[in-house]
Amino acid sequence: EDLIRANAARDLAVHQIAALIGRGADAYGIARPKLNRAALALPSMLPADLLARRADIAAAQARIAAATSGREAAHQAFYPDINLIGAAGFAAIGLSTLFNGSSGQYGIGPAIHLPIFDAGELRAKYAGATAQLDEAVASYNQSVVSAVKQTSDAVTQLQALEGQAAQQGEALRAAHASFDLAARRYRSGLSPQLNVLSAEDVLIQAKRQEASLSADLLSARVSLLMAMGGGYAANAHSTRASNIQDNGR
Repeated sequence: EDLIRANAARDLAVHQIAALIGRGADAYGIARPKLNRAALALPSMLPADLLARRADIAAAQARIAAATSGREAAHQAFYPDINLIGAAGFAAIGLSTLFNGSSGQYGIGPAIHLPIFDAGELRAKYAGATAQLDEAVASYNQSVVSAVKQTSDAVTQLQALEGQAAQQGEALRAAHASFDLAARRYRSGLSPQLNVLSAEDVLIQAKRQEASLSADLLSARVSLLMAMGGGYAANAHSTRASNIQDNGR
């Protein structure tokens, strides 16, 4: 009965895979993938720089860059952007009429911008841009903290499962040995068949537990890969998280 349910669940999973990859009735020919367990093994070191590949951290980095540019633009607004050669043609002498369009000879008029006349507005814009940068930096830091926690949790879970899997492997080998011994004793007439059946039941349970742990291990490895935004190895497109600095603050 359990085998029938397991086969039915497998068939349903095959149907789902077939739908995802756009295959039809021949989906039953989908070969079971062979996992490279060595490639999935937990390395001795996981540099934090690898977290820079996560989408949320990359987005936070981009927000910092945009906010930094915005603050620099607000800072540049404190400097005059007029053409002094063009301004030399103005007939107006008094500051009160300098920005009066009727006083210009070259038609520049109100387009001239001297920040001294709206310093309060410029300071407000600069403060707002600085606040946006602070918010972007805080968001980035929170993303990094969350990523480190998620990765650390995944590593802890994976290490615990690897320890359980090692113990279960020993238990499975012991169950195999007990079953082989019971079978030999039964064939030699030294023990009843009931002992063989009991040993076989223990062996089956050990195999089921090993299969369950293998599935949990695979799920934990996938969770770790997702937490890190990719595999364990660095790639050329990764951005170093340590390069994010507060410019000029």
